[in-house]
Amino acid sequence: MSGARCLLLAGVVVLLTGCYRPTAPPALDGAVRIQIATNRGKLVRAQSLLQREVARSCRRRLGWRTAPGGVNRLILTLTDEDVDASAHDELDIPGRWNLTLQGRWELHRPGLPLMQGRFSGTGSASSRGSELRGLEDAAENAADLIATAIEQRLIRQRLNPKEAP
Repeated sequence: MSGARCLLLAGVVVLLTGCYRPTAPPALDGAVRIQIATNRGKLVRAQSLLQREVARSCRRRLGWRTAPGGVNRLILTLTDEDVDASAHDELDIPGRWNLTLQGRWELHRPGLPLMQGRFSGTGSASSRGSELRGLEDAAENAADLIATAIEQRLIRQRLNPKEAP
């Protein structure tokens, strides 16, 4: 086999392993309701953006239906927001900020054990005009972390049913 073919084959294997899951996450009986239990943050848009992005991530990554009246509940607690300067100009004036959303999540499914964890998502902004995009990025990162954690735990439970969540 030529070197080019080996390199191509190795590239295909790497790409396929990045896309492969050992098994799909289990479906839920009924829709999931995404709700905010507590919001201790001060950034007004953070709560709605986090709720929206978690719903999107649950649909996209887990294949779950989301609805305001869902029998399954994913409860989010927004415990903290950090806005930290990440870049300064020559006069030491902040020119870029990291926006971090932090909190806890709990998945309540009727008749099944509680599943819970923590989340943190970060975005960045360089002006008042880019603050919304930074918050959207932070919410999307946090939502992906939540969905990934749930997916891993559900798959682990399926592979080893005796394991606690």
